[in-house]
Amino acid sequence: MRSFTISSALESSAAAVWARVSTAAGINEELAPWLKMTMPAAYAELSAPQVELGKRLFRSWILLFGIWPIDYDDLVLLSVEDGRGFHERSSMFSARVWEPLCYFHPSNSSTDEEAFLFLATGLSPVGGHHPEEDEELLVHHEPFQDCLQRVLSGEITDGLTTVALLALQARRSGVTAELDAALAERFFQRPAAQPSAGRARWGELGAP
Repeated sequence: MRSFTISSALESSAAAVWARVSTAAGINEELAPWLKMTMPAAYAELSAPQVELGKRLFRSWILLFGIWPIDYDDLVLLSVEDGRGFHERSSMFSARVWEPLCYFHPSNSSTDEEAFLFLATGLSPVGGHHPEEDEELLVHHEPFQDCLQRVLSGEITDGLTTVALLALQARRSGVTAELDAALAERFFQRPAAQPSAGRARWGELGAP
């Protein structure tokens, strides 16, 4: 699983952008044309005074092309920082809970690639998926401790897999830390909405 960041310069103030992206209309504008989220009229805005943190606000149906329901999201906001972003904990039909697990740079020297790792729990099969003609999928179930041993023995060497397993082991061992609110928001936003500092530095290379 890899993540790539694409940034865009917005000709608008942070306040104006937040006023749009924190509304139901703004969220669906980001998802269009492929998806649409249903939201009660009472939650047309997701600003701090409008929501109760840490509790299920409502069930939002995910509509393919704005018509066919393919999933749902029991929306819970853990934090809202007006003008900056919000930290969402998603609970969906296909995966009961999606939570940010870890953020890191696979290479902080030659590229500005970023990795956003999630922990998905309560998974259930989703019908309607058909592999491509040249796609071969093998599902392999293995105990978590066996995976950790394979990391420490050098058998598992993929960077994303290694970091994900060690981060989950740290969490299970009681080592926790709150993500910065702005960073937590980026886990659930389009990359263009939260340009990375690394990409900004990359763009300045060679500038007079």
